[in-house]
Amino acid sequence: EYPGCSGIHHKQQGQLTRYRNKGELKQWNITPYLAKTYKDLSYTMNNVTVYDMTQNGSAQAALTIRDIFEYNAPVFFIVDKGVSPLFYVIGIIGNPISTKIWLGRKMRKSNSSAVYLGTLAIVHFIFLFLHLFLDLHHAWSLDTINRPTSMCKIFNYFYMIPQYLAPLLVLGFTVERYIAVCFPFKKENFCTVSRAVKVVCGLTVFVLVIASPQAYVWVYDEIGDSCDIPKSVDPFNRVWRWLSEMLIFVFVPVAVLAFNILVIREIQKLTTHGAVNTPNQATGCGSPASTITLLSVSFYLIFTLLPATIVYSIESIMQPADDANHYMTAGEYGDDPAWSRFFIYLTVRKVVEEICLSNFSCYVFIYYITGPYFRREVKSMLHFSECKNICSRGSQRPSEYTLKRIVDRSSHQSSDVRKGSMLCKSKRTAAAELKRQARQNPRHQHPWRCPTRPVPVPHLSSCEG
Repeated sequence: EYPGCSGIHHKQQGQLTRYRNKGELKQWNITPYLAKTYKDLSYTMNNVTVYDMTQNGSAQAALTIRDIFEYNAPVFFIVDKGVSPLFYVIGIIGNPISTKIWLGRKMRKSNSSAVYLGTLAIVHFIFLFLHLFLDLHHAWSLDTINRPTSMCKIFNYFYMIPQYLAPLLVLGFTVERYIAVCFPFKKENFCTVSRAVKVVCGLTVFVLVIASPQAYVWVYDEIGDSCDIPKSVDPFNRVWRWLSEMLIFVFVPVAVLAFNILVIREIQKLTTHGAVNTPNQATGCGSPASTITLLSVSFYLIFTLLPATIVYSIESIMQPADDANHYMTAGEYGDDPAWSRFFIYLTVRKVVEEICLSNFSCYVFIYYITGPYFRREVKSMLHFSECKNICSRGSQRPSEYTLKRIVDRSSHQSSDVRKGSMLCKSKRTAAAELKRQARQNPRHQHPWRCPTRPVPVPHLSSCEG
């Protein structure tokens, strides 16, 4: 049966008796972010059995919900198993690089937005690490998250923290960018590294508080061997989830979009009437390169988060009715109009989920394309300049390279001869010459003394003075 139905049928002593599957089945809880509701689907696909009934009422073959979905929505599992690992690799490599560059000593001192971007990279890395365990359970049927109550509560609590914190961090540096562009004379007071650190700490505490109900609603069902939300707390869970997710996944992206529009309008005005010179505009929080980077990050969050929110909000409309015929073969499920529409919806939702997952792994490409400093640091970190020098040296013809070495050696020898001839003058002439040079170049500490170690000259045997 499908989630929301009263139970499943099981053949026992020649008769079909009705019972509840390892605990009480529940309605789908749809969360407008990534694969959270997929927990319910995975639980049902792995534990519930649907028996293919013949005309005389006997159970001919047993199907699981996973078999039905794999038969009618194969793209759902192909995308889940093929695309997600690619984003894991990109994010696990790219996020530490972004953290190292943005939270480096040079960037922390000169750019307050680097604090937000560095923290955002850490949050993305933590989410991908937790999402990997969830994906192993859902897509690959590995028992990674079904653990006793303490682990069930802890995992779901920490799983929601990076999902809540990431949009808030984007909102934080978007507001800072708005102040820096639209109110440049207030930038020195608001766009500081110390204030950015305080804002990040405040947002983290706020997220820890609003995510705390996760530790209350999730419990481990020993009978069903599943991490689940009991019906006793379902009313509270619905109200809290509606308020928290409307705040984080609807209000925050809309606010980011509104601030970005205001920033773009102000930049257009400055471009038309001439830009106003402000302090620290080249390297601070109001630099043009930094503004382009942060605007790109903000719009990428909007374009990946809002579609996921819209797709999950229409799930209740697309879900088949509970009174549908549940005694069908896998092919008959696909022929049923209600189920066929739901299979198409699940496929589209999975594609949107994967696009939304890229939000946690692909920011490194935005930084590299739009940030000159980030691009130089990546090249330096990966030793691109050294490889370029080696390749250019290897591309020279042997004759040209040998001739260049000969010319350089002869120029050095002629320079040594000139220096040796000057040092081999009389002591008085040499001292006068050195004093004259000292007046022109005050870096010499003792211009009246001859160097203790004169430059060796091969064709001169000794040096007076």
